[in-house]
Amino acid sequence: MRDIIVNYGFDKPKSNIYGSLIAIDINRHMVVNPPRLPLFRRRCRYVSIKSGVTSERDITRIAVQDIKGRTLAIVISYQVRCEPGNEPSTALALAGNGDEPQEAFERLLESWVCEFADSYDDGRQDFIDNFEYAREGMGRYLKEKAQSTVGLDLNLDLIAEGESDVDTIQISDFVVSARPHDGDENIDFRIAVDLEVADGGRIKAVVGRQGQKEFEEIIRRVVRETIRRSDLDDLYFNFDSKVRPGLRRTIDDAVAPEGRHLASFSVRRDNVDQTPKQVVEIDMPLKIPLREAPATVAVTHRMRLNLNSITNFRLLNIPPKEFKDWVEERLTDASRNVLFNKAFADLVKDFDLDEAAVGQAINKTMAEAGYDVKMYMILPELEAVRLQKDGFEFAIKGDFSTSDPRVSAGVNIAVRGRIPDLAADAIQRRLKPPSAVAGTSGVDTSLSQEIVRAATNAVQWSIHRLRPDLFYRYFDVPYASREIEQDDSAPKIPLLEGDTVNAFLRREVEAALRKEFAAGNIEVLPRIDQNDLTRRIVQLCQGQRTLEIDVVPVADGGDAYPVTFQVRYKIDGLVENGWSAFQSNAGFAEQTESGDIDISREVAEITGALEQTVRDKLRVVPAAALHYRDYATKKKIDALIESDIKDCAASGFGLNIQVISIGREMTDEEAYRSNYRGEAIQETEELNSHNRDMIRQSQVASQRQLHEMSEQIQKLREERTGLLASVMAAEEEDRIEMLDEEIKSLEAERKRLVSKVRNTLPVKPNTQSSDAEFDFDSMKGNGAPKIEPPPPTDDITPAVEVQPEDDD
Repeated sequence: MRDIIVNYGFDKPKSNIYGSLIAIDINRHMVVNPPRLPLFRRRCRYVSIKSGVTSERDITRIAVQDIKGRTLAIVISYQVRCEPGNEPSTALALAGNGDEPQEAFERLLESWVCEFADSYDDGRQDFIDNFEYAREGMGRYLKEKAQSTVGLDLNLDLIAEGESDVDTIQISDFVVSARPHDGDENIDFRIAVDLEVADGGRIKAVVGRQGQKEFEEIIRRVVRETIRRSDLDDLYFNFDSKVRPGLRRTIDDAVAPEGRHLASFSVRRDNVDQTPKQVVEIDMPLKIPLREAPATVAVTHRMRLNLNSITNFRLLNIPPKEFKDWVEERLTDASRNVLFNKAFADLVKDFDLDEAAVGQAINKTMAEAGYDVKMYMILPELEAVRLQKDGFEFAIKGDFSTSDPRVSAGVNIAVRGRIPDLAADAIQRRLKPPSAVAGTSGVDTSLSQEIVRAATNAVQWSIHRLRPDLFYRYFDVPYASREIEQDDSAPKIPLLEGDTVNAFLRREVEAALRKEFAAGNIEVLPRIDQNDLTRRIVQLCQGQRTLEIDVVPVADGGDAYPVTFQVRYKIDGLVENGWSAFQSNAGFAEQTESGDIDISREVAEITGALEQTVRDKLRVVPAAALHYRDYATKKKIDALIESDIKDCAASGFGLNIQVISIGREMTDEEAYRSNYRGEAIQETEELNSHNRDMIRQSQVASQRQLHEMSEQIQKLREERTGLLASVMAAEEEDRIEMLDEEIKSLEAERKRLVSKVRNTLPVKPNTQSSDAEFDFDSMKGNGAPKIEPPPPTDDITPAVEVQPEDDD
């Protein structure tokens, strides 16, 4: 301010080098111009003012007090400037009262601040509360007043005294003791807070000037009032959900008038170790004596207790550390009272009811202690309980004897189900304490073993009543009773019309399990299992085979051309009642090192038998019929061959054969005639008649030799078959090998003679009619050698019961 008003006093300056000189009549409060009269000397003041100059910044402090006694100290730093032309009004405003110009100006500032504060609706109280938002408006108001009243341009800054010093107040480890209205002792609450300056509350914090001690008193008062309004149960059961949020809210409201809010807040009960736990979990195994003394069973009791009344708990007067032991004593008494003198079967049957009874008893006791209870009991891992919960699952696999003791049937049957009702009589009589059946293992497995045994026995008995042909033929194909003729003396077939062995086995196993164990949800999945028998059948039925049969007719005295028949056939299974014969030929099949079945010897035996049977039958057929040249005769020959093949395969090997085609090769005569026709043939016959006679004689001798050789081969085969049917010793095996070699040699020699006869046979006119009359029907079923199956010997291993695989 002194940079603007450079001189102020009663004496007129001799010169005015600093600015405008203005005389003020302080009594009349007016400017005297010009100031020449000595009359006014003592009441005049001379003021020298510099216009256009900005003074250095000055600072003043103005206090504003409201009706509550709160004082807001406003610190104003300002600069002023007098514009040219405003010198008289500035001089009159600042020096007209005789005061120092700066004092006069600051007094004006204070009055203007008070005027602005009083202009609020609620007066200075509202002004102080909203100073942060009011300071900008007050700055504009002071500038306008300085310009209009004093003629000065005012530049100023406004702050509240101490505003920059306000910071967060931290209060930690602050203990408040309070007692709820229904409690009988104080509870200590340990509190920690951070009190930050709230948005818009900085001036309130400055004006209030509250420190840590003042806020501790506020918090202590609020906590005591809040706890006093709370219930004891709320402090334990709803502390986090109800009491803690309530304390935070009331403390926050209490510090808000002081311009603060809770930045962080924590509270805990300091003497919580003296109170009971809100949640108690108990897992207690308890040995229960059974009526089958000295047997016992360990029943596990699991409990979860939730405290819901601290008042009831305190009435018990039990130290919290001893509460768990107290509960276990009550639980032991309740359980043994309910389960006293129980038989094991009754314990399993009534377990759910007993569990409810124990739970009801312990619930009543715990309710008086202020706890809700959830409880259940667990029996040990008993097999009966597991079978009820998880069910059973096992497989029956093995070879079982059919009605023919020499023939076994291999099956693999998957079984599963469950025991739905342990109270069923069939289960009750089998239930025993674990210690009575399990030895030291502690696990009852007898019931599971009995289930497996019962199912296995049902399978064994069912298959034992089936003939082998029924088992293999109708396993998945519906049974037709008209296809099998049985006399009254034969065992009754257990299959129903349209039934399958698969369904029969399922039905029998299910019936056994339902009857003996009251089982439910039973699934039985049978299938045929591979054994040596089934593997032989599969290999024999694969592909087609060919017979090449050389026949030398003897019905015409040996004076006929030989015929070679070719038969294609396929084995498509076994004939009815053919299992004995098929089983008796098991010695022909050999097992390889890899475990497969080699049927090459068996096929050779079948082929040799079929060829010999057909050859022996056709030898007595007239050559005219064998050399057929019309379809009717061929059809009769084919029927005869097919009948012999089927009869031989069925009686000797138990096999059913499907003949696919039958044909014969051209005879030598037919071949010769096809090459040489007409006159050349006639001339050759006349010229070589003598030679033909000689050749025919040689041919007849060869045919007789062939006949003798065939009979020798047949005798060797019969001897070999007899050896195979007997119990083989080492020397007999050597004899069989010798017979095989001799038969092989004779067969080769016979084929050589046949070839020789063909090559040397001259052309012979056909003097016989192709449609010669011959009684073919009389030959069907006659003359075919029957290979009787050998009697059963000790070498045939009977089917044995195979223990099913463990269900694990």
